[in-house]
Amino acid sequence: MRIGVLALQGSFREHEMMLKKLGIDPVLVKSKIDCESLDGLILPGGESTTISDLMTLYGIDKEIITLHQKRIPLYGTCAGAIMLSTNPGSPKVQSLGLIDITTNRNGYGTQKDSFETELDIKWIGTFKGIFIRAPIITSFSEDINVLSEFNSTPVLLKKENILISTFHPELTDDTRIHEFFLQMVKNRLCPQSQGAASSRASYQSNHHGQEGWLRRRMSVITNYYRKREAAPCERMRD
Repeated sequence: MRIGVLALQGSFREHEMMLKKLGIDPVLVKSKIDCESLDGLILPGGESTTISDLMTLYGIDKEIITLHQKRIPLYGTCAGAIMLSTNPGSPKVQSLGLIDITTNRNGYGTQKDSFETELDIKWIGTFKGIFIRAPIITSFSEDINVLSEFNSTPVLLKKENILISTFHPELTDDTRIHEFFLQMVKNRLCPQSQGAASSRASYQSNHHGQEGWLRRRMSVITNYYRKREAAPCERMRD
């Protein structure tokens, strides 16, 4: 599995370390050639105008659009989410326009307004969200799946091969969101095995459920007949 991390500016080292915890030695993407043969790409947080300018300068923006056309999974955090959006909320940022969202850069305020909060994430559970000069998603299309919200505003979303978060999971010790992204990559690489695994899980769940019901039913029946057999003996002792 060949996973890239856009390494032009921002928190790419933290994403690199997170992936290494999961046994992945990522490609640090600094040029067009680094995008070749990628199975997934993470766009980190940072300064969105700087990242935008450097992506255009090195031609990486077009390579990422090509990856998207091939349905390669993409994950953008904070500034990375802005880069993937159709409307970055600033004329200074040339976003890629790959997911139909509108963002308000630094929507929560300046650096001193950064904060942490506990999030409830669909399919994952509770997770510590770290928001640093984070964008606010002000609008999004109806076909996007909202996985988590903060103050009624989406902070983790997924549409097909794109995952975005306005917070920084790479700054925690919790690998579950990165694991979720890697599962998206695996599902694309092995769609048949994904279906087989899902079928097995469904069968096992149903099978174990039926077995449990039968065991409980047999226990009730057995206890009933034991009581009936014991009843005459109790009368004889009386």
